[in-house]
Amino acid sequence: MTKVWVGGDAAGASNWSNANNWSPVGIPLGSEGVMIPVAATNQPTLSASVACAALYIESGATLSLGSFNLSDSGALSLAGATVTGTGAVILTGSGDIKATALPNLDLQTNGTYNLASSLNITGTLTSGSSFVPTLSSAALTLAATSVDVSGLTLNNTALTLGNGALTTFDYVTFAGFAPTATQLTLNRTSAASVFNGLTFANFPTTGSYILANDGDGAGTPCLVTIAGGAMPQNGASKVTTSGGFQVVWGLGTEDSDSDTYSDAHELAAGSDPLLLTSFPTGTAVTAPIAAPTTWNLAGGPYLVTGAISISGAGSLSVDPGVVVKFGAGASLVAASGATLNLNGTATAPVVLTSVNDTTINATTAGSGTPVAGDWSGVTLAGLGSLSNAEIRYAANGLTITNASPSVTSIKVSDSSGYGIQVASTGTPTAPTLSQIDISNAGAQGLWLNAQSGGTLVGTTVTGVTITNAGAQGIAIDTTGTALGSINSVSITNFTVTGSGAEGVKIASAGGADTITPSLSNGSIVMAGGSTVPALLVTGTAPHPTVTSVVCTGGSAGLQVDTAAVGIYLHNLLRQASLTGVLLNTTGAPTLSTNTIVLNGSIGTGTSGGGIKIAASGPGTSIKHNLIRNNMADLGGGIYVANGGTWTGVGVGGHDLSIDDNLIVENGATGYGGGVFLAAGNPQLSHNTISSNLSGIAAGGGGLYIGGGVVAHMLEDIVALNTDSQVGTQVGDDILIETLFGVGTASLLNGSLESDGSLAASGGLSGNPLFTANWYLGNTATGQGSNSPAVNAGQAMSAINYPYFAELVHFTTRIDGVDDTSLPDVTDFGYHHQAAAPTVGAATSTVVALDPAPAPSGSTTIVISPRDNIGNLLGAGLQVVASVTGSASLTPPLGTNFGVGATSMQAADLGDGTYAITLLTSATTGSSDTVSVSVNGVALSATATVSW
Repeated sequence: MTKVWVGGDAAGASNWSNANNWSPVGIPLGSEGVMIPVAATNQPTLSASVACAALYIESGATLSLGSFNLSDSGALSLAGATVTGTGAVILTGSGDIKATALPNLDLQTNGTYNLASSLNITGTLTSGSSFVPTLSSAALTLAATSVDVSGLTLNNTALTLGNGALTTFDYVTFAGFAPTATQLTLNRTSAASVFNGLTFANFPTTGSYILANDGDGAGTPCLVTIAGGAMPQNGASKVTTSGGFQVVWGLGTEDSDSDTYSDAHELAAGSDPLLLTSFPTGTAVTAPIAAPTTWNLAGGPYLVTGAISISGAGSLSVDPGVVVKFGAGASLVAASGATLNLNGTATAPVVLTSVNDTTINATTAGSGTPVAGDWSGVTLAGLGSLSNAEIRYAANGLTITNASPSVTSIKVSDSSGYGIQVASTGTPTAPTLSQIDISNAGAQGLWLNAQSGGTLVGTTVTGVTITNAGAQGIAIDTTGTALGSINSVSITNFTVTGSGAEGVKIASAGGADTITPSLSNGSIVMAGGSTVPALLVTGTAPHPTVTSVVCTGGSAGLQVDTAAVGIYLHNLLRQASLTGVLLNTTGAPTLSTNTIVLNGSIGTGTSGGGIKIAASGPGTSIKHNLIRNNMADLGGGIYVANGGTWTGVGVGGHDLSIDDNLIVENGATGYGGGVFLAAGNPQLSHNTISSNLSGIAAGGGGLYIGGGVVAHMLEDIVALNTDSQVGTQVGDDILIETLFGVGTASLLNGSLESDGSLAASGGLSGNPLFTANWYLGNTATGQGSNSPAVNAGQAMSAINYPYFAELVHFTTRIDGVDDTSLPDVTDFGYHHQAAAPTVGAATSTVVALDPAPAPSGSTTIVISPRDNIGNLLGAGLQVVASVTGSASLTPPLGTNFGVGATSMQAADLGDGTYAITLLTSATTGSSDTVSVSVNGVALSATATVSW
C-alpha cells in the first residue's frame, strides 16, 4: 500500500505523525510506500524518526526532516523536490535513487543503486559497506560539511568529493570506476580537508580528472594510489602539500607508460598512453611552407629533413607539446614577410631537437647519442612570436635577423655555435626577449650584433640565464666596416656563469660606431682560473651604463680598454685574480658608488689589487667607491701608472680625479698598501685611506707617491696605516719617493695624516678619531671627542669643483646629518651617503659552514649583520671575530703579509655578508666558540666548532 500526504489537519497540519494528514488515514508503516504531492496542503515535517518502503516526492514539493531520520527500504524518487533539516535519509535496501539534493544520506546495506538523476549530498554521506551506482550518465556529488565514506565502492558514475569545507574521505576504493571526461573532481581547498588512501583499481584512459586545490597548508598531503592496469604517473602515488592536485589526461607532459611520448600527445594521435608498444608515428616534413600551416599533437612528432623555409604568405604555428625532430644539417627558416609562431605552454613546451635525441619521442630513427651541431638551427627574419620552447643540439640555436619578435620562456641547450643571436644588417631591429635560458653553447651564449651598418635600437632582454658558454656569455658588438649602431638596448636581471671567454663583452669595430647599452641587476661568475675579465668593454665606441652588476672572479671584474668609456654605478667587483678594475683606455670612464673587494694576488709582480689605472683619458673619475680587502705586490688598493696631466691651476685642473673613496684594509707586499702613484699628476680629494698595510719598512702603508709624481691632495685623510716598522714612523701612512726623482704632494688646503709625513708641508697630523665604519668622531652627535678632520676644510660654497655639489647630501657623522650643517665648511676624508647603520645583535647570524672539520683542517665562518628587523646591513662594516674555549682556531698565516699579528677581521664579501677562515689544530677533541662583534656591537649568535 502507498500512503499519500494530504496535510492540513487542525490537530497538526504539517505533522508526519498525524494520521489524519494521510490518505488513507493512518501513519505510514515501514512496509508501506509514501507519496508527497506538490499540491498537498501544508508540506510534511518529521516530529520523530520514521520509516517507509519507498519514498516519492513530486518536483516542487518539500519534506522537512528536522533533526529526525527517514528510513527507506526501497526506491527513492525526489528529483526536483526539496529536503531540508539536519536529519538523514537512510537507505536500508536497494533500488533507484532519483534525487537532486539531500542534506544527509546513510547507506546501510550492500545494495546496488541506480542513480536515475544527478545527486548532490550537501550534508553527510555515510556508508557502512559498499555502494554501487550503475549509471554513468548521472553524477554523485558530495559537497558536504562532514562526510565519512570509509569503505565506499563506486562504479560507473561521475563523482565530486568535497566542497573545500570540512571533508574527510578515508580509504575509499573505486572499483570498476570508468567515467568519461571530467567526471571526477576531488575538491580540497580547506585547511581541514583530508583525502587519505584513495585507490583506483582501474582508471580510465581518456578524459580529464582533476583533484583540485590541495592547498591545505597543514602538511597533510593528498595520497592517491593508482593501481591495476591503468596507472598515470607510472603507478606512483601522487602526493602534494600545496598548489593543487591533478590527475590530468589530454594535457601536460605526463608519460604514463614511459615511452617518451606524453599522454596528451598519444591521446591526440590516437595511440594508447598506457601501452608501451603504442605510440604516434609522426609526420615527415620535406617541402617548403608557402601557406598557413599548423603542426599539432595529432601529427607529431614532425621529422624535418633538409632546409625548410617559410616564405611569402606562408606561416607556421606549432601547438603546445609538439616535438619537432631535425635530421643532419636540417633547418627551419622564416624569411622576411613570413610568420613563425611557437605556441608552447609552461607545462607543454614546444621541443625542437635532433633526430638523435631519444629522451623524447624516442621511436623516431636516431642514434640515441645527440651532439651539438646535429642540425642547423632556427632562423627568424620575418614575423611571429616564440613562447615556451626548447631548442636542443643545433649548430646555432636561434638567429633573429632584421626582425622584432617577442621571445619568451625559451631554453637553448647544447649548440655548437651561439645560443641566440640578434642581428641587424641594416633594418632597425628591436626584439623583446624575456625569461631566456641558454646552456652549453659552443660560442657566445647571447650575441647582440649590428653588422655592416645595422641598427639595434630598443632591444630589451629581461631575465636571462647563461651557463657554460664556450665564448662570451653575452656579447654586444658591431662587426664590418660600415657604421653600426647599438642604442637603447637594455639587459636586466641576467646571470652568466662559467663562460670560456669573458662573461660579458661590449666591443666596437670602428670609431664611428655608437654602442650605448645598459646592463643592470646582473651577476657574472667566472670559472676558477679564468685569465680573462668578467666584464670587458673595448674598442673605440662603447659607452655602456652598468648598474648593480656583481662580477665574481676572472682576471679583472671590469676591464675598460682601447678608447672605451662608460658609467659604472653600484656594482660589486670581487675575487678577481689580478685586479678588481683595469682601466687601459684613452677614454674617460666614471666609476662611482661601486664596492671593490677581495681582488688581486701577490708574488708575481702584481699591481693594483682593487683598481689598476694603466691609462685613462682626461676626465676619468673614481669617486664614492668602497675599496677594501684587496692585495697586490704594489698598490693593494689603487695603482696609478698614468695619472694624466695637470691642466690648470687650483681645484679642477686635472685629468684623473680620485674623489671621496673609502680605501681601507688593503695590502701590498711592497710599496703602497692603500694607493701607489707611479706616474702623472692625479688629484686625490676627500678620500679616507686607512688601515692599509705595506709589507716593507717605510713602504707607504697608506699612500706611495713615486718619483716625478705631483699628487694634488685636497682634504684627504691618510691615517692609521702600517708597514713593517715598529711603532708609528714616517712612511707608515705616506711615503714620498726621493730616490728616482722627487715626488711631491701639492697640498690644497691640507690633508690629515698620523705619521708626520706632511707636517712640514702644512698638512695636519694626528689621530682622526674614527668611530665605527670610518665615520668621524663628532661631539655634536653626543660623542666624547671631536675629530681634527671635522670642519677643517674650506667652505663648500667657495670651492669650484663639480663633485663638491654631491657632498651636500653626504655625511661624516654617525647620525647622518649632512656636511653642510653650520659652519658651511667641509670635513676632511670620505663622506658616507647615510647615517651609520644600527646593528641588530639578535637578528644577525653567525654560521660555521663546517662545524665539525678535521684536525689540521679549516672551516669558514659566515657572518650576516642585520638591522633590528632582519635586513642585511651591506658592505663596509667592521666585523671582528674572537675565539674562546681551547683557543685552537687561528686564521691562516700570511694574511697580514707577514707584518704584525694575524688579523681576526672578517673579509668583506661585498654583498652584506662577511667571512673568516679559521684553521683547526692537530689536537682531536677540541672545541671553540667563535663570537663576533660588528661595529663594536657584540652579536647574540655564536658558532661552535668541534674537531
